[in-house]
Amino acid sequence: MAGNNVAQNVTVSAAQDNNGRDEQTDITFSAPGLTSRLAGISVLDDDNQAIEVLPTGSLVVTEGQSTTFTVRLALDPITPMQLDLTSSAPSAGVISPSTLSFNSGNFNGYQTITFTALQDADARDNNVLVTINTNPSGLATPLYLGVQIQDDEVQELVFTPSSLTIDEGSAGSFLVSMAYPPAGNVTVSLNSTNPGLAAVSPQLIFFTPVNYSQPQTISVSTFTDEDGNDDIAAIAVTATGLSPQTMNITVRDTVSQSIVASPSSIALTEGQAGQDLAIRLAVQPSANVQVFVASGNPSVVQVSSSALSFTAANWNTPQTVRLTTPNDSNTDNENSSVVLTVAGLPPMIVPVSVTDDDQQSIIATPTSISVNEGQTTNLGVRLAYAPSAATTVTIGSLDPTIATVSIATLTFTQSN
Repeated sequence: MAGNNVAQNVTVSAAQDNNGRDEQTDITFSAPGLTSRLAGISVLDDDNQAIEVLPTGSLVVTEGQSTTFTVRLALDPITPMQLDLTSSAPSAGVISPSTLSFNSGNFNGYQTITFTALQDADARDNNVLVTINTNPSGLATPLYLGVQIQDDEVQELVFTPSSLTIDEGSAGSFLVSMAYPPAGNVTVSLNSTNPGLAAVSPQLIFFTPVNYSQPQTISVSTFTDEDGNDDIAAIAVTATGLSPQTMNITVRDTVSQSIVASPSSIALTEGQAGQDLAIRLAVQPSANVQVFVASGNPSVVQVSSSALSFTAANWNTPQTVRLTTPNDSNTDNENSSVVLTVAGLPPMIVPVSVTDDDQQSIIATPTSISVNEGQTTNLGVRLAYAPSAATTVTIGSLDPTIATVSIATLTFTQSN
């Protein structure tokens, strides 16, 4: 019968699977009363084994801390497969575990890997490449995972000592080094924030990855000023890529406050016009200062003002106090003083000597008398001024045949 030997087409479709193996099977042909036939089919697998990682992309971890990622196989392995994980910089970061095993039962389950960033002695970030490869190699394309290690050290300059105290008009020094090795050469700039108080030298220093820890000496010179106060100066220290730092300098003032009086001693004559005493402060005050003026003995010397005010503006402008001496009832030259006081300071004493302008004399009252022969009368006798010591006045008649006196001596003291 014609046409019974014409073949009819049967389409055979190879199913996709999740493994990378070539596979074989049979197509069966059967019909009632006929012997069954088999046709062998070989399915050539088009899948390539691959390593899969989560998360995708690079990892970021802080130095001294850990992070994790997971790994699995894309396909069911033909035979159990081992993956080896290696770090490009084991001194910077380590992997645990470093070996993974996969088989048909666990190939599609993610296994967790811990990456630990190790502490180091610098302040630089590091980049590490983790390589994941089959063992033996060639069973899958190696996978590379980047890890950025952010350093937890902060690069800074180290000052020794951390601050300075220098006497005004003197010099001192401090040392500068770097805390950690820099990535490259570093130029450090030093500048005084108040050149009127302090100067710094040198103003530029240089560090390299080799000499970063070797201290370099910085000299600081301070200048004198007109006040008596300690001052604070600062050296600003800057370098590219570093936070600005400051070396604080205490400039200790060596001049203490005092009262200046001119002249340092005064000589007056009793009853004369007097003399001026010029008064000022030795150094500029930080606040208003009142100088109190007092006589050591107002009966000997008197002052025209009892207080003077000085400020930061007029501290070195002399203010005058007029010294005068009153007339007294004695002939003694006398000594006194003017006392100048300021709160918190020792008093200043200005000696004052007074030359007395009085001349001692004997006064008889009346200066002449008349008396009847054979009669008596009284004659008053005294001194013109109080004597500095007991004074004896001798009394006598020049001609006792004419007149006599009742007493030969009289003694006078300061009280009589």
